[in-house]
Amino acid sequence: MCDPACGTAGFLISAYRYILRSFTKPADLARGIEDGSLLKPKQWEFLEQQAFTGFDNDANMVKIAILNLYLHQLDRARIEHHNPLTTKQGGQYPGAKYDIILANPPFAGRVQKESILSDIDLDTRDTELLFVKWFLDHLADGGRAGVIVPVGVLFGFG
Repeated sequence: MCDPACGTAGFLISAYRYILRSFTKPADLARGIEDGSLLKPKQWEFLEQQAFTGFDNDANMVKIAILNLYLHQLDRARIEHHNPLTTKQGGQYPGAKYDIILANPPFAGRVQKESILSDIDLDTRDTELLFVKWFLDHLADGGRAGVIVPVGVLFGFG
């Protein structure tokens, strides 16, 4: 699961809490307990060490995200100071692909034309459109995305 504009990591934490609820005994849920007690050890290991990836281009937001994840017992989530629109990871584009992408990318932002990865191959500087293209490029086959975008992205007006 990836949020390439993670901010405080709210989407990643919400996804984690959803998974915990989904794997908690109904009787415990009725008592307000969401502990993921039905997860098997290998599932816990994957959840804690590999399931969550986030990027943000603001170093202060990365620090807040790491702290927020730590407070929710996700101290091994992979959070990096990285702008996926301007910098490749691992030398190739698209690089890693994700089963799930959750994001609320910055609206009304603009990136300097010469900074945008040429591999994105989209003639715009608008961050919301560049991120949508990045999402499409980074979804694994059969992957799903939940993305908040301005209405103009969907219907062609601002």
